Amino acid sequence: MSPLTPPLRTPGDDQPVMPRPRGPETGVYIARVYHGSETSVEAFVVSLNLKRRHLSEEQRAMVAGRLANLKHGDNQYTMDAQICASTSQPDAAELLSVSRRSVQHAAVVLKDGDPELVAAVDAGSVAVSTAAEVARLPKDEQREVVAAGPSAVKQTAKAIREGKRPHVANNSGNMEWYTPPEIIERARRVMGNIDCDPASTERANEIIHADCFYTAEDDGLTKPWHGCVWLNPPYGQPEIAQFAEAVVAKNAAREFEQACVLVNNATETNWFQSMLRDCTAVCFLKGRVKFIDCDGNATGAPLQGQALLYFGDDASAMQEHFGDLGVVLS
Repeated sequence: MSPLTPPLRTPGDDQPVMPRPRGPETGVYIARVYHGSETSVEAFVVSLNLKRRHLSEEQRAMVAGRLANLKHGDNQYTMDAQICASTSQPDAAELLSVSRRSVQHAAVVLKDGDPELVAAVDAGSVAVSTAAEVARLPKDEQREVVAAGPSAVKQTAKAIREGKRPHVANNSGNMEWYTPPEIIERARRVMGNIDCDPASTERANEIIHADCFYTAEDDGLTKPWHGCVWLNPPYGQPEIAQFAEAVVAKNAAREFEQACVLVNNATETNWFQSMLRDCTAVCFLKGRVKFIDCDGNATGAPLQGQALLYFGDDASAMQEHFGDLGVVLS
């Protein structure tokens, strides 16, 4: 029996359930007897939860999508046991007071969406219909779109509906979201200067002021890096892994003197682990970086946190200039 399922009255049980002391200190809570049938238990549980939670229409659609996906069967170890849906999409839509179309969108997001896209809808920052369009992309591209912020998700969904290739998910290296100047200036103080930015644009360099920068057309992966390097690479695959590999290889070859690399703190990935093993220091930034859009608005906060990895000989400078922004390890 699920923790959300109310206890069922057993046959012949005519005695009322007596209240007992309850609370965290006793571990005992008042049970409410359910008098309905087993087929209507979902409606009973949903009705109780909706009364005590203020859910948006998008969030209710996601609940309905999950409810319609619930299954039951005879034996979990019997692979060919007959399994059927416990609640249909129309029934789930009625229970949660949303349209059937919204439930269908939620089902697509839950089935094909990357966990970060699902989390964005659950949090209420992305509409379920918009997320259903974005869920058609490969999951690494979905993550890139979500990391760019809600407005980027909307633009991407619109491009998909119009049959266009969404620019933000094109993994072109052409950044539409820029690093806040505060982080750039701290990196400059750590290294003394920014000589080279291998993954940039003319607009981004108005903030970074690198002496030399490479655009997507230049393909910074094929160019030499020199001096003090700032790198905020494209976050989609395969580019993020390629740039991480380049950082490690060029650092080993002493092609540059120092580098500061800003990426998602994707500690579960091989590309992040390879840089983490090789770097001199790393700052796991508190919260999430609010990247800047083309109009200068700090609205591009991804769902995942960020880390700044330092390659060079002065780990103490990282503690000095980034210690107040997060935990610095060296």
